[in-house]
Amino acid sequence: MQNENGNGNGTVAGNGAATDNGAATGNGAATGNGIGNGTGNKPLGTWTLAGRTYTNYAEFCEARDRRQREFLTRSSGTTTEELGPPLVVPEDATPENFQPEPEWAVSSEIDAALKNRFRLFSGAQLKSGLKSAKDTRYLIPGILAVGQPGGIYGGFKTLKTSLAADLLISLASGTPFLGRFPVAKPGRVLFLSGEAGLEALKATADRICRERGLPLESLENFHLSPDLPRLDRPVDVMALRELIEIQQPICLVIDPISLAMGDSNSRNPFAVGALLRELVELCDTTGCAILVVHHAKRSHKAGTPPTLDDIAWSGFAEFSAQWLLLSRRRPYNPDTGHHELWLSAGGRAGHAGLWALDVDEGAPPALPDEGPLPSADEDCRTWQTSLRSVAWAEVQADEQFVATREDRQLRRRALAVERQSQRVLELLAAYPDGCAARFMRDRLGVSGDRMTRLLDRLIEQGHLVKNEDRTFDNRRPIVTYARVQVMDLSAAAIKAGQVSRPDPKSYDPTTGQWVSRCSRGNAPAPGAAGLGGGGTPCAAARGIGDDSARSMGPDAGRDTLFHRENSSVLVPTNDQHEAAASVPSPPSVAAPGPGALPLA
Repeated sequence: MQNENGNGNGTVAGNGAATDNGAATGNGAATGNGIGNGTGNKPLGTWTLAGRTYTNYAEFCEARDRRQREFLTRSSGTTTEELGPPLVVPEDATPENFQPEPEWAVSSEIDAALKNRFRLFSGAQLKSGLKSAKDTRYLIPGILAVGQPGGIYGGFKTLKTSLAADLLISLASGTPFLGRFPVAKPGRVLFLSGEAGLEALKATADRICRERGLPLESLENFHLSPDLPRLDRPVDVMALRELIEIQQPICLVIDPISLAMGDSNSRNPFAVGALLRELVELCDTTGCAILVVHHAKRSHKAGTPPTLDDIAWSGFAEFSAQWLLLSRRRPYNPDTGHHELWLSAGGRAGHAGLWALDVDEGAPPALPDEGPLPSADEDCRTWQTSLRSVAWAEVQADEQFVATREDRQLRRRALAVERQSQRVLELLAAYPDGCAARFMRDRLGVSGDRMTRLLDRLIEQGHLVKNEDRTFDNRRPIVTYARVQVMDLSAAAIKAGQVSRPDPKSYDPTTGQWVSRCSRGNAPAPGAAGLGGGGTPCAAARGIGDDSARSMGPDAGRDTLFHRENSSVLVPTNDQHEAAASVPSPPSVAAPGPGALPLA
């Protein structure tokens, strides 16, 4: 059999015929490396090229020429016209009479280049633990593997930069990451961050070190740079490679990667992948774990754990051999400085995990009642982390949901009670002499129990007074409720901000409807001062359905601005007298006959 170049020179001697197995029959024997497959004195052999065997030397030479031309065209961009015409091989060509290659064997060099392009390892080699197929080693078990590319991904303001700083400080100092994950191999780290600024990065690193009892100046293995490389510039990639080779870090973080991508199309996975390929090759050649910090999509559903599908832009999920994902479990409350996050970790090596991460950065200074905020001479923020299981987070979410729903129901119930109390006060403002509970219940459309609670609440607050008339029956007195004071419009009350906002609706006793206060202005309601179409205020106040009633006179015009004199009689103001005088007086009603119940 020939070598890969196919330069065979085997011949068949004698006058016998050679068989396919290479054994000569007759008086002669096959010699050389060729395998005879012809008859007579014709030289025979086989030639192998790129895994294919040729029995005709002319066909072998033509195939080798086509392969050389294809290699030169693909590797150097040489055109067919530049290569010249194809090789012409005679039909009776043999290795003895036709040798197309020069002294420098081009085909041999091509064979070596293509053969070494892909590294192959057998099962035995993988099991034996070769350096190229070694088992995965971890810098932080279950979180960060050695020499693999990855990223820290999360939504806006989910502490991605702070988490990256915590990770690098843990690797540099050998302290546990987030206080829970031990570091297996401490070493030098590089933090290239070009978004936050040096002052903010210094404050973040100082807070993390302070919580661990480490002075920031003691971190000799922690190196920070505000300069980011541009992956679309070959010179920057070369400078990054030399930086890694000189400093020999075990981990490098680029924050954010969006500023290092240049003008590449973020929606094109091929363009993004071509730039990120440089980082993959740096990991393979230097053994440094390179992590990028990048945003997540805005379409991520709030409160759910993050996944690789949430990473913004194309190509980053495919690039990451390991990842840390962040999202919020609940919205951030700036008054408490407390973050409730999801933290998901995973990698191609097989490690994976999901935890509930709580970070307390400290509450801001309290807002004083008056005057400006006190100036803070030093950063009072903290960095306290706690990591819990998913089951604990689910139980906490259920408890918070139930508590929030109950609080919402209580707030709505309190608002409903406050609104109904305001309706009661507005209704009593239309009837200064007071109303019976049943009359108010029918007008407001509430139940008897609710009406009783509303009246008791208003009496307790001092807005109503309860009157009992035992003139005719001591055992069953006539109970009415009157308004004590609607609103204090004094200058002192207005200055102190104690004037409550009036209800946008007011009760019209003429129609029995609640009408807009803005459409009515401050004029008294028709019928509030005397007889309306549906009875008299006095009859309504007594709760009596008798058609006989007396007019209350023009001075009892309906308005909400009344003041009390001697704590017994509601006396209208002068403005109300003038407004009430403009309302036509109702027809007079005859006085009740003997035996009728008094109405006053």
